Amino acid sequence: MALSYNESVTAEIRAELGRRRLSGRQLAAALGWSANYLSRRMTGAVPWSTHEIEDIALALGVSLAELVSPNSQAS
Repeated sequence: MALSYNESVTAEIRAELGRRRLSGRQLAAALGWSANYLSRRMTGAVPWSTHEIEDIALALGVSLAELVSPNSQAS
């Protein structure tokens, strides 16, 4: 079954965090967000905004396209 847009973005973020050996808490801290704020998006309770995804891409040093592309290389 195909992933929804939000699920796909979350999968790419998780994959990038894994490649960098970073936790969600570390990412949240780097962004100046609370861990709860990030967690609610990572669990799908709150959908991602384009601005949030752009912030994450910048923090992780990847392009926005790498996080939103359905053809991204999730690990």
